[in-house]
Amino acid sequence: MNDPDNANPNETPTGLVRVGRVLTINGRTVTVRLEPAAWQAFDEVCQRQGRTADELGAVIDRQRGKAALALSIRDFLTRYFREAADRDRPQRGLAEAEGESPALSPLLSRALDSIGPPRKR
Repeated sequence: MNDPDNANPNETPTGLVRVGRVLTINGRTVTVRLEPAAWQAFDEVCQRQGRTADELGAVIDRQRGKAALALSIRDFLTRYFREAADRDRPQRGLAEAEGESPALSPLLSRALDSIGPPRKR
């Protein structure tokens, strides 16, 4: 059984490591802990939008209300890439012929592969 008092603060409950990075937002220094994949996605958005991490962090900070900054960044990343996917979505869904399993796109397959091997049933 896990002892929450002895838990490593740099690990999520599922064992994924979080990495702390320092952002300067409106003149204040803030340490944000996100998973490496989230930081990679954050950096990609910065590159796509021509903004620094501090600039994008400040924009998210202004919009977040009372939510934690790390949670708001994760939510932003999900929404950002969902919008990008919606823009490129084919008109028909994944389901093929009736009764057949839907085929996974190469993008979806790679994303699923990146989180680990499939579970055995």
